[in-house]
Amino acid sequence: MFRRFILILDCSCSTTQQQVKDLIPLVEQIFNQVISTSPLSQCAMVIVSDQRAYFEIDFTQQLSELLSPLQQDKITPNGAFSIANALQLLNAINTKPYQTKEALLISFSAISYDSQNVFVISNELKSQKVKFSALSINSTMQVLQTLSTDLSGTYEIFPTIQLAIVNFRLFQSVTRSDIQTNNATLFNLADISQDSICGCCGHFNEFTFTCQNCSASSCKPGPCYCCGVWLGEVLSLIRVKKQEYQLALSNNGNCICGDPGEVQCQSCNVYYCVKCCQIVQQVGICCCSE
Repeated sequence: MFRRFILILDCSCSTTQQQVKDLIPLVEQIFNQVISTSPLSQCAMVIVSDQRAYFEIDFTQQLSELLSPLQQDKITPNGAFSIANALQLLNAINTKPYQTKEALLISFSAISYDSQNVFVISNELKSQKVKFSALSINSTMQVLQTLSTDLSGTYEIFPTIQLAIVNFRLFQSVTRSDIQTNNATLFNLADISQDSICGCCGHFNEFTFTCQNCSASSCKPGPCYCCGVWLGEVLSLIRVKKQEYQLALSNNGNCICGDPGEVQCQSCNVYYCVKCCQIVQQVGICCCSE
């Protein structure tokens, strides 16, 4: 049985092409470790970006030599940046019937990350009988979350990729130096904790969301069962809850990135930058539960 390995780079709209190129050492390390476990017959890399950023990665000589015996596909879509886009591309990649298909998602943002993407792509890939793993990292290449799923639907740490922080010291140059804490606050309501008891249903779960407002745990993204705060990123809040929370577009352009597109909560008047997913004003948590 031959293996087909698919690497997905999910880049946010705040990610620059140079930051994507800085991920190449990590890509090399991943392919090295995956190939060392058992031979691959084919490999594919899917780079997901939005319309404002068209990324093209040139493999280094070392990586090219490593992958040269394999049939390769490298796809960079120039369209709407979304997990759905990546899934469509995965379906478009031809796989021979006798091959197993494995996928690794690297969700990378220069500032933050969207935790709901992991749930969406995990469910889709499981339905396609694809072995799936996810790795989310931020601008300092700190590992925000890692999980994998087998075909039975259980989650476990991906065994072949070592995720010690020391492996990511090569990427400290990716850190956004222009983010100043005195005029911008990063907004991240949700994180994922391993091996936790879910507060909303009382069952043991391999991973849960933890509300950073009241520290209650939940087994799924959505409004916190305790305080009502939405467990998700600002961009997820804008995308999923725009009508419910009556968010309105404005053009004040107060964010340090200079993008004029902002979203204002009509209840507490807090402004969020649509482009780089951060709070413009120095405030705490939005009253999105009201």
